[in-house]
Amino acid sequence: LEGAADQEESATLVVGFADLVGFTALSQQIPEAELAHVVGRFEAVAADVISVHGGRLAKTIGDEVMFSADDVVSGANIALGLSERFRQEEVVSDVRVGLAHGPALQYEGDLYGPVVNLAHRIVGIAYPGSGVVPEPVHDALVDDDRFKLVSIRAHTLRDIGKVPLW
Repeated sequence: LEGAADQEESATLVVGFADLVGFTALSQQIPEAELAHVVGRFEAVAADVISVHGGRLAKTIGDEVMFSADDVVSGANIALGLSERFRQEEVVSDVRVGLAHGPALQYEGDLYGPVVNLAHRIVGIAYPGSGVVPEPVHDALVDDDRFKLVSIRAHTLRDIGKVPLW
């Protein structure tokens, strides 16, 4: 692939996924036009919150968005901001957020690597309205009084293994 090296870059980032809770059931119950409105509202609100907290929207994947931030505090603020904002939404239900921190390959606007996979596995564990993080994110935030981290024990994540989570 010629020129590919010019478009790729590795960086240490916070990568997060926000998942719309209950979307599958909702998609079975409402007309397509209404569903399109819900998805559009979800994407617009998520993009706004991510931007306000200094992050970047990497992509939308149906009922999920992937985002990145340059530092752990910004990533945590995005996660909390998404949870708070969607809790107040009338059109869209709660979200759950998974965050991870580490090296990621940035290529043509998308993100790749173990940190992306970890964040994606974690989002499925989070309760509605909450964010879940692994040890590197916990360690970076544990002494910051703005964040309250509660252990939810280690979980075995598919293709990753046992990971302590907060």
